[in-house]
Amino acid sequence: MHVFKKCVEDHRLALSTSIKVVLPTFVPSLSNKSLAVQKGDQAQLEWRKMIDIKWESTKRKKITELKAYCELDTLAMVKLHEYVTNVVMNEKQ
Repeated sequence: MHVFKKCVEDHRLALSTSIKVVLPTFVPSLSNKSLAVQKGDQAQLEWRKMIDIKWESTKRKKITELKAYCELDTLAMVKLHEYVTNVVMNEKQ
């Protein structure tokens, strides 16, 4: 999350600017805690496992879990973009 490292000064980001830290800091209403897949590296591993699943019902469940993760991850990026845009626009005023 390069923009947070370079452009946002906030003591809560002292240790990391990963989405796992940035999202709950600036958009606390979004959380992935209830999802089966919670991190990008986990999603990659689960995708690989899903490809090899033979049981259709198990495969559909894994696809649903991956879609939920991707949906929230995409929404998180949109909300973080909105946050940064609001900060920039307020600084211009």
